[in-house]
Amino acid sequence: MDPPAEQQGPLPGHPVRVNPSPVPVHTPTLHVGWFVAAVTVAVVVVLGVVLLLAPVPARLKEWAYAGFAIDLGSALIAHLSVGDGPEAWGWAAATGVLWGLSYFFWRRLQATPASAGTLRRPEPGNVSPTPTTETT
Repeated sequence: MDPPAEQQGPLPGHPVRVNPSPVPVHTPTLHVGWFVAAVTVAVVVVLGVVLLLAPVPARLKEWAYAGFAIDLGSALIAHLSVGDGPEAWGWAAATGVLWGLSYFFWRRLQATPASAGTLRRPEPGNVSPTPTTETT
């Protein structure tokens, strides 16, 4: 049997396989490629980092943290499912630990009142006198 013929797909360098027989082939007809997926993930990661570092509403930061949780969890599951050793999945696990610590401390910071961590000096006119004990 002859291999399927190839035609130029919508993206340069990504041919579309054409099956000459009426029997369906169980392969995708268009292969987008790893480059497009990697660029998309890179753009989303950079956007997530910007959201975590910029002064944006807490809900946007929550979504950025959720996106990183899904991304890091998926990376760890992918490495473990193909049998990679710790040298491969260790980076995803270590980054996940750092992400978890960052989220924990961010939530802790959000829970504290704004004035809880500041020391205030009394204003010059509002100094109360020191109580004294009188002896007779």
